[in-house]
Amino acid sequence: MVVFGWLSKPDKPWKQFVTVRVCEILSVVPSLQWRHVSTRDNPADHISRGLMPAEILNCSLWWQGPQWLSLPPVQWPVSTQSICVNLKKVASANSVQISGTTTALPWKNFSSLHHCVRIYTWVRRYLSNARKCVSDRELSKTLHLSEIEQSHSLFISLAQQESFPEIFSQLRSKETVSQPRRLASLNLFLDETKTVCVGGRLQQSNLPYSSQHPILLHGKSNFTHLLVNQRHKDCHHAGPGTFIAILSTDYYIISLRRLITSISYQCVHVVAVVQRLYINSWAIFHLTE
Repeated sequence: MVVFGWLSKPDKPWKQFVTVRVCEILSVVPSLQWRHVSTRDNPADHISRGLMPAEILNCSLWWQGPQWLSLPPVQWPVSTQSICVNLKKVASANSVQISGTTTALPWKNFSSLHHCVRIYTWVRRYLSNARKCVSDRELSKTLHLSEIEQSHSLFISLAQQESFPEIFSQLRSKETVSQPRRLASLNLFLDETKTVCVGGRLQQSNLPYSSQHPILLHGKSNFTHLLVNQRHKDCHHAGPGTFIAILSTDYYIISLRRLITSISYQCVHVVAVVQRLYINSWAIFHLTE
């Protein structure tokens, strides 16, 4: 009866799996041709609920089907039984309301920023293709660098809105920014990609733009943790001093040293190197005695 209810009301917001299958079925067989078969007339119930082989030999329902099946369709029974599931409750429980403002943070359920960015980029491409004609769609099997950079910039903007909501909203509305004392000397501004960057005298230098105006992030943000952890692997587990210098070329991260220390303690490669150095120094100390 549940499937019959789905087929009779295809316009309801069912689950995605149900919606796709219902549309697929109704495109082949219209809903007017669907009827419900009761349990006592359904041959499949005997097998699903268990039937001995000797009983199957004498089961006319299994071999011939219900008796009314041999009659003309106009004489087939019409089910008057109400649907056994509250369809309205199912529909409301699985409906999703999408607002114009993105509030969900995509990286919350990921342990790798690289995988998260790529998955999100594929989703953005799919949504973009769904709004275009077939001739204008992007059908390549690989992601373009520009698409990945756009998703990464969007992640940074969302992370800044999470960590610095008041500063971000004031900069976006071009109001006077009331910055904390720790950030007052940074001359924060929004660049063309709606990202909060650090200003200052470095803009007079010959450094790249990313080094003149590093991106502001907070060390307590989950996105920052994923970003630093990914960079830590890309830099082949560099030491704290070298790693801070590398990150500072693109980012201004609050409490960066504390974050790097935390990631280093959790890194298997760093722990293995430290243990190896400790064992070697212990062996040398005892050999020299």
